[in-house]
Amino acid sequence: SGYHRQRLGHDVHPMMLAIKDGDLHVVNGEIQAVEGAEEIRQHIEIRLGLWRGEAFYNVDEGVDYRDLVMPAADRRDVLGELRRVVLGTPGVLTCSLQIVSQGPATLTVRGQFTASISARDDLIRQEFGPITITGEG
Repeated sequence: SGYHRQRLGHDVHPMMLAIKDGDLHVVNGEIQAVEGAEEIRQHIEIRLGLWRGEAFYNVDEGVDYRDLVMPAADRRDVLGELRRVVLGTPGVLTCSLQIVSQGPATLTVRGQFTASISARDDLIRQEFGPITITGEG
């Protein structure tokens, strides 16, 4: 997995820590890690939950919820912004998104992605979400 990211020109991370209900997933005192399709699914969900400008290390990272998504003037623009973030996830080649529900300050989405998960370009297709974003970032 690390080789694959390096080959694609992204930062190399030997593993991604498993997150469960917003916290590190620990079993018998050991922090768990995820790989492959689960790693990519988790990375997509984390990126979709990040408001643009929220990460001090990269102010361009995240979704433009404040100016584009929460006003939701044009559903195509909303889906386009979410798609941009999903496709920017290392390994992701294609994605489809669906807005499950939307309110004045709430958005719930789910989708599917196709990704390459190995140096041999093994392709997988997996679902992600639903992800609900509420309020200000």
